[in-house]
Amino acid sequence: MLPILSTDRLELVAVTDEHLPFEIEMDTNPEVMRYIIGRPRTEDEVIKSHEKRLSLVTESPGRGFWVGLLDNTPIGLWMLLPSQGLEQSREAELGYRLLPQFWHQGFASEGARALLNHCFAGLGLDRVYGKAMVAHTATRAILIKMGMKYIRDYSEEIEGSDQEVVEYAITRDEWESQHK
Repeated sequence: MLPILSTDRLELVAVTDEHLPFEIEMDTNPEVMRYIIGRPRTEDEVIKSHEKRLSLVTESPGRGFWVGLLDNTPIGLWMLLPSQGLEQSREAELGYRLLPQFWHQGFASEGARALLNHCFAGLGLDRVYGKAMVAHTATRAILIKMGMKYIRDYSEEIEGSDQEVVEYAITRDEWESQHK
């Protein structure tokens, strides 16, 4: 079970079946998915993704997907994904996406900050990283705002096309020194 994470304006709650209509609204939106997979998902793809999102919580305790609620209205999805391999068991990948009407209002940063605090204070992880398409300057700016440092650029195959991706990361020590 994922904890409820609260910020000044948001409540982040674990994704459940009741959130599926919101996930469909968001993941079938071309604007939202442009920098994630390069195209909107079909409704069937969203349903399959939803099932995977629900199973992640039992496979990797403390990691999973949260819906961000603003006055009980879903506005976005925040996620902590496990890294692959045993040596990365003390790491997680941070991600988020919001409906376009909630962009550029600080909500992505607010939710990301809550998840980073959960990673380091709650789960005791050693490192969290985030990645974005090189062209997605807004997401890159948020990762930097969270105190993450540039790690590398690389190509990643996304839905049959190579995309340039940039990775940022922050360690627990770096996070704690910024939040004394």
